[in-house]
Amino acid sequence: MGASGDLAKRKIMPSLSKVVEKDTEVYAYARSSMDTTYAIKLREFYDYTDDFPERVKYFKGEYNDLSSLKDIIDKDTFMDHYLLKPLMICLYGMKNKLSKIFDKMSNQNIKSVECFFIESILAEGRAYFDQNGIIKDVMQNHLIEVVASLLYDETYIFGQYKTYCEEMNRKSETETFAAFKCTVNNKTWKNTPFIMVAGKGLSRKATEIIFNIKTDNEEIQLAVKENANAGGDYEEIFSSLITNSFLPAISFKEAKELWRLFDKTLVCNKTPLIYYPIGTEMLEEAKNIIKKD
Repeated sequence: MGASGDLAKRKIMPSLSKVVEKDTEVYAYARSSMDTTYAIKLREFYDYTDDFPERVKYFKGEYNDLSSLKDIIDKDTFMDHYLLKPLMICLYGMKNKLSKIFDKMSNQNIKSVECFFIESILAEGRAYFDQNGIIKDVMQNHLIEVVASLLYDETYIFGQYKTYCEEMNRKSETETFAAFKCTVNNKTWKNTPFIMVAGKGLSRKATEIIFNIKTDNEEIQLAVKENANAGGDYEEIFSSLITNSFLPAISFKEAKELWRLFDKTLVCNKTPLIYYPIGTEMLEEAKNIIKKD
């Protein structure tokens, strides 16, 4: 899905080419008219050593009508590469190896949980990002899958790096930074705040989960962090799918529920935006949300 997009051409298709066998059928679906030029476009973005681009079968269509794929799709599973990022693989392994610690993780022992997805790169003038912003780009899929919970929220912070409108060559109120606090509605985590932060144009690239452990007189944190240079999650997800090995995924029903939860955030008033210079470590307003818990 979205096969004509930058992500598919730069990362997904090259990753697929490394793991699929010659007799594996690959279908590409998008709204753009690229039926006869798709293979040419793929080769513009990656140096393929075989005929993989020519083997990809391209379908043009709208996303509100997938009838042209009715004979192809037989499962409603959504695979997000984020669930197989090195950070998440590490977390799955830690839960097994450090089970005594993770068994104690609940509202009885954890003061709060912080999830970060921050980048130093900018929006790079992408029209898609300007139409959707950081919440839809990262939070409603990647970060919320990390939290993987039912939530409600009242505390939002929205920001935009100062040169964003100049980069887009137009006035825009699209957020490039968002932070909010949510509460998980289950027995284990009830009343434990989960703080989610995502942003572009910051001082570093990081994906982190931080557990703030309750103690009487000192601060203790368990931090799970991803190596900034780690990669390979696209190859991992396709390899896992083909070999029928460990593959964390969500169903269409779950994906739909995640989108529903974020609908209120997507349409809420995001002004006034907090404008921050490129290279900022963290917005002070976001730090205040974290400090309160």
